[in-house]
This record gives sequence, C-alpha cells and structure tokens, in this order.
Amino acid sequence: MDINERIQYVNRGFCEASGYTEEDLIGKHPAVVFKLDEETRNRMRAVNESRKKGESSVNEVVITMKNGEKKWLAISGTPLYDEKGNVSGSMGIHMDISEQKQLEGELREAKSIAEKAADAKESFLANMSHEIRTPMNGILGMTELCLQTRTTDEQRSYLEMTHTSAKSLLAVINDILDF
Repeated sequence: MDINERIQYVNRGFCEASGYTEEDLIGKHPAVVFKLDEETRNRMRAVNESRKKGESSVNEVVITMKNGEKKWLAISGTPLYDEKGNVSGSMGIHMDISEQKQLEGELREAKSIAEKAADAKESFLANMSHEIRTPMNGILGMTELCLQTRTTDEQRSYLEMTHTSAKSLLAVINDILDF
C-alpha cells in the first residue's frame, strides 16, 4: 500500500485466495474492497498511523472475499521506506486463519458448556449434601436422645443398631458426595 493506504501491488496467490483480480484491487482502499466493518476500519486506521511512524505489527481482521465469504486473516505488516528513508507505504503478508478462529470459537463454546456442567454438578452436590446429610444427622441425633432415656433392653438394642447403621450410612454418603 502507498502512504494513503491505496493498494499498489498484490501477488497472484492473494488474488487466487480472495477471488479478486489485480484490477479489482490496485488503487483501491482495502477497507472498501474487503467490506471491513466500522470497528475494524478504525483499528486498521490506527495501525496504519503507527506504520507511518515505522512500527510493524500483526493484526487479525475479518475480510469479505469476492464471493461474499468471510475469512479471518492475520496480517503481518511493516513499513516501506523510500530512498531517503521516509515511510512511503507498507507491505503486508496475509495468512488465512479462519479454521483456527473456528476452532477457537468451538473451544470457547466447549469450555462454556463444561463450566455450566461443573456449576450444575456443584449445585447438585450442595443440594444432595444438604438433602441427604440433614435427615441422617436427624436420625443420629434422635437415636442418641432416645438412648439417653429409659428403655427396655430390647428397645436399647434396636436403637443401638439404628444408631450404628445410621453412622455407617452417613459415612458412605459422605464418601460418595466427597467423591
């Protein structure tokens, strides 16, 4: 591109990948040809201003191919200098990263699903912990209270078995919920 951000040269590979011909591109502003949205235009304007100061950068943008398909490109840009050392434009190397961006999106979606599942599991375990442990602790407490009252030997035997069974069951429940 020249200093005014007009395309001065494109290689054949870029033309083949984008569907545009040299005639479609030479002398044109990339933001218009590739139908960049306003946010991307503003970002690229800032990048080009920094390029005029001699700065290189890599930027990711979505462009529209001639057939209307949207593609993500990583653009590695660097300033070009004239024979006096002044910035006369810039050169960019474009790499199609559409597949990578699609995979990143799928990964974000999978992560979100996994986080929701983890939240649901945590909520379920918290509810189960309360719903199961609370009555078990009630059974243990009531049998302990009954054991402190006057009972027949047969009743005491039943209460002790109930208490022991409840303690064992609570231990199993705790192990399962902890797991």
